[in-house]
Amino acid sequence: MAEIVENELRDHVTSLPSYVRDTTDFLNKITQIQQPLRDGTMRRGPCCSN
Repeated sequence: MAEIVENELRDHVTSLPSYVRDTTDFLNKITQIQQPLRDGTMRRGPCCSN
């Protein structure tokens, strides 16, 4: 069953802008991020005091 679902979703998932194929793909994507980041880009979670 899982294989059927995976095959049905593969094209949709891989076309999403947030899809990361592997480590190399991730590293290539983060090098393309403009610096500095805009205010509010990185949100702090409950673990962070500031």
